[in-house]
Amino acid sequence: IIAVAGVILYTNSQNVLQQPSPAPQFTGSITISGADALYPMVVNWSQTFHNLNPGVTFQVSAGGAGKGMTDALSGLSDLGMISRDIIATEVQNGAYYVAVTSNAVVGTINSNNPVYNDIITKGLTRQTLYNIFVAGNVTTWGQAVGRTDVTDKINIYTRSDSSGAAATWAKFLGNKTQADIQAVGVNQDPGILQAVQSDRLGIGFNNLAYPYDPVTKQQIQGIAVIP
Repeated sequence: IIAVAGVILYTNSQNVLQQPSPAPQFTGSITISGADALYPMVVNWSQTFHNLNPGVTFQVSAGGAGKGMTDALSGLSDLGMISRDIIATEVQNGAYYVAVTSNAVVGTINSNNPVYNDIITKGLTRQTLYNIFVAGNVTTWGQAVGRTDVTDKINIYTRSDSSGAAATWAKFLGNKTQADIQAVGVNQDPGILQAVQSDRLGIGFNNLAYPYDPVTKQQIQGIAVIP
């Protein structure tokens, strides 16, 4: 918001009211790349800014927090979208962050999962999720919920790109890193969501904006967020 104050100038002993200056007309192009978590909001924000300042255009692309950091530090983007902690070496290389929102990463399963009711009723513990994603010693859905009558194999999905969501999920599982997650790699948030949506035995994780419909606020068809 730009506030313009009128002032009174004195010229030849006469009071002259100076008219407020018009708001500056911004022009130019801004490139932004990086985290899928921020992508939907940044698109909205950039469109709103452009509507108020038609002379400014934006190029916004997703691709993961790693891409956002790399692009920003190398000058390929004016701004990088990052959805994880900034590390010391990135700060030493010139990274400077500004917090813009809060985010959460949630575990996801297919809504036709063979033990859906067990999971929705009781949830999955952090230890169970660790055993699925990192240790690899829980391999069936029956094991995940303590049932011996279900032997369906768990199909695990993670991000193949350098991802803030994967870094956050791995940290939640016990201060691990993305490299510690043992799973099939899928590119970007929409990709991992579609993989789980298409696989009744699948499990994955997503930034909060993706498993929910932005209009209805309900979980999207075929996906259930893990309690």
